[in-house]
Amino acid sequence: MISDINGRFNLNVQNIDKKQPRRTQIANQIILRQQIRQREDVGDWVDALLTAESVDHPDRSRLIKIFKQVDLDGHKTGIINAFKDKIKPVPL
Repeated sequence: MISDINGRFNLNVQNIDKKQPRRTQIANQIILRQQIRQREDVGDWVDALLTAESVDHPDRSRLIKIFKQVDLDGHKTGIINAFKDKIKPVPL
């Protein structure tokens, strides 16, 4: 029996010697896959944005993947940075 200093918790502890369940080897279950690159358009971006902003089940993985792909493309990155530079000095 287990109790605290004041004797309030009287618990009958059973199954002390019960064996732990057999653990699976997680490393054997990992499947490596190659990154698939495809052309993304504005529709894909909007779908990813709506999925990321979902109230019930937000999933930002597609949006992050698109952003990483844009960072790899120097031309698109230059356009985005030019746009940011134009709107930064504008007061709200």
